[in-house]
Amino acid sequence: MSVQVSVTYQKKPVVVTARDENLSVPEAGLFVQIKHDYETIGYPRQKDWGIKYPIPAMMNDVRLMYLGRSYDYVRLERAWQFFMRDVWSWSVWDRAPMGKWEGQYKNESNPTMTFDRYTAGSLLWYYAEMIQDARSHTDADSVEGGFADYVTGRNMTAKPYSWLCKTTTGNLLKVIANEGKYWRVEALDLAKTPPALGEIVNKPWLLHWATEQSMSRRPDGTYVVDGYPQAEAVAKLLGMPRTGTPILNVSLGGSYLIDKNVVKPIVNRVKYSPYNPEK
Repeated sequence: MSVQVSVTYQKKPVVVTARDENLSVPEAGLFVQIKHDYETIGYPRQKDWGIKYPIPAMMNDVRLMYLGRSYDYVRLERAWQFFMRDVWSWSVWDRAPMGKWEGQYKNESNPTMTFDRYTAGSLLWYYAEMIQDARSHTDADSVEGGFADYVTGRNMTAKPYSWLCKTTTGNLLKVIANEGKYWRVEALDLAKTPPALGEIVNKPWLLHWATEQSMSRRPDGTYVVDGYPQAEAVAKLLGMPRTGTPILNVSLGGSYLIDKNVVKPIVNRVKYSPYNPEK
């Protein structure tokens, strides 16, 4: 996934730490960390598809059930759309300008769709980049496909766009039950109203960091796993440190099942990173 922006903001001197550095496992509770592809099958999955560029490191070995029915995408209601926007604003220290709509464009990789352009490097640019058609979590019922986005005011009479309830590898999960070959893990409940942002920013099992995996092999035989580029692009324009792009660990009902074979135990209080090499 590549992102290009070409705008310059006045840079103000400020001392901050990247949001995705110095992560640690909480002191209490049972936690596991999602393995990367090279830890489960020996290499990134795109090798089997002949793909050489980085792709989202999606965790697919989960069981999503709610009220007796399976699901994967969930319509993101108004409050959750704005909550997503606020999470992404927080990731760049709430310093990104809001920005505005600046026109439309065509994307060569998806020529049947028309995309909206927002001020480069702004919060609206960041938000629209994360939810546009064919992104990792909005590859169905997207805004460009005619579904409603309340943050930018697009398609306001339609049903809201949908969000994929799957996270990415390298992230932390909190175990709440042992169910045979699966762990039941805690997640934010999209069937409820969003919590206050301050309630989750220090809960790394609920606020995850989006990861993508490349075919670049490291000297130790592992493969590079990096963060999504959107927050990094905004931070660079703001003169801020390189930082990761967060995603929420969500479900319907507040939990889901994950195969025990795709996670590894991790002890309390230790430092961890969702990336390889670690930040």
